[in-house]
Amino acid sequence: MNIYEFINSKDIRRHCEKIGHTFNSMEAAFLIYQSQNHTLAEKHNAWKELIATMPDTVIEERFNCPHYYSLHVFLQQYMALEDRWLTEFFQAYSTCVYRFDPVIPLPWGNNYSKYGEQDFERITSEQVYHSFSDGLVLEKEDWENSQIFYVEKMRIRSNFHEPSANICVLIDRDGVPFEIDGLRNIMTDEENALYDSFEGMWIDVPTPFQKGDIVFANHQKLGRTPTPFVLTSLCTDKNTESERKRYERLLKRGDTTDMFACGHGLSKSYEEICPTDTVDYLSLEYFRGNLGRNRRVLKVIQDFYHGELDVGDCMNAYHSILSEEYWKKEE
Repeated sequence: MNIYEFINSKDIRRHCEKIGHTFNSMEAAFLIYQSQNHTLAEKHNAWKELIATMPDTVIEERFNCPHYYSLHVFLQQYMALEDRWLTEFFQAYSTCVYRFDPVIPLPWGNNYSKYGEQDFERITSEQVYHSFSDGLVLEKEDWENSQIFYVEKMRIRSNFHEPSANICVLIDRDGVPFEIDGLRNIMTDEENALYDSFEGMWIDVPTPFQKGDIVFANHQKLGRTPTPFVLTSLCTDKNTESERKRYERLLKRGDTTDMFACGHGLSKSYEEICPTDTVDYLSLEYFRGNLGRNRRVLKVIQDFYHGELDVGDCMNAYHSILSEEYWKKEE
């Protein structure tokens, strides 16, 4: 099995291949779990191959992950739980309906933002269907430009006080499941603990990124617009004493909310620089898109971190660019 192909970022993938980095069984299982590039069936096949070809190991208890005496047994239980809920998801009942939320390109001019990248929006549908197959056919006709749908199977409540019991699955246009996006009020506490266990894990994967690089978290397959920022720190950094202490703590107790990358990016209004971060550093890639207009300030900040501008020149250039773009907009 080529475990590198399960790394979301093509830049991190190439870096790991170049340096010949190897992953242990636990790390490989996590990489398969978080992949945005593989269907649920492909992930299950990869886990089965891992069980057959890689050593078993204990999963140590963490803050948000119970202790498991066997990774292999855990994966078998996890797959069985997903298979169970997928079967339930596709089974039509008179007491349940399906809602399809398409992710579509926004109509900015030629379907692109002012920076040239595709902008997306998840549309909350008001239409419901009694069968998944009927809904898929009709929704594909209505939303020809949508490549993915978030489909929620909802139980019809008999009264307002009855709790909802929903299953949400991310599918492609062919109806192939990529991810179970949510399970609400349908699992026992033990099942919830099992299903949330991957979210309680944290792993260290080598990256090629340095402070000052302009990067973005590539979630375009999930219909999210690229948002570049100047990288200032990664959760895997070990350059200072405080970073090394933080790293040791995350190795033992970190979870997916600690898989962060921090930096400086543009605000939503594109009128100022503000702190930005992501909790998915495994999807980081070098930003190769348009750095014109307000985004020119990102290059200025990059030059500062690379030692090519002092703080005074950096601030002068920053204010000059944003002022210039502001008055262009006002004209």
